[in-house]
Amino acid sequence: METSNQERDNSYSEIVVKSFEEAVDYLKENTVEDESKFCLVDIDGTLFAENILKLPIVSHFVTPTITESVKNSFCTLVSDVFVDKNVAIVTNRNDYERVFWNSKEMIQVVKEICDVPMFTSLNRQLPGLNKKSCDNLLCKIMEYVQDRESLIIYSVEDHSFVSPFRSHFLGYLAKKLEVDCGFDIRIVNLVIKR
Repeated sequence: METSNQERDNSYSEIVVKSFEEAVDYLKENTVEDESKFCLVDIDGTLFAENILKLPIVSHFVTPTITESVKNSFCTLVSDVFVDKNVAIVTNRNDYERVFWNSKEMIQVVKEICDVPMFTSLNRQLPGLNKKSCDNLLCKIMEYVQDRESLIIYSVEDHSFVSPFRSHFLGYLAKKLEVDCGFDIRIVNLVIKR
């Protein structure tokens, strides 16, 4: 585990991990129960490790599955680390895109293993492009942070050449929360790099 030299300032930091399980272990060891925190989990390269699922058309030839080890780690994340309904699945994928990717099947598999809110069609490379989905996610976070003055947003995502500017989406959320609610926000992004 290493801290990336992509740290922009004190409010954003990246920690490179080798797997989803390692990310959950880090969160379990480095967060405290009464800390004001919220966790965002991507599905590509995190819950689903197969890179072929990221390829258009070809992804239809693979059945999306989540390994038992990842399922167990996710259950630990939700039941032991973020116990106040302060976890959300965030993804660019959606239920209706069926031509290029098998997104509908992937989303269904995630829904079967957990009862965690899922926010789809986020277009995270261009924050705010899908304002409705982003606003729904912000409402969920604000619902959690009522009566708090600060928040640490933890994120678990994979290292991808498609998203070289990982901090943009998280920064967009942080700025909206700071402006709209006056929260002091810090971001810790756990990036899986295999």
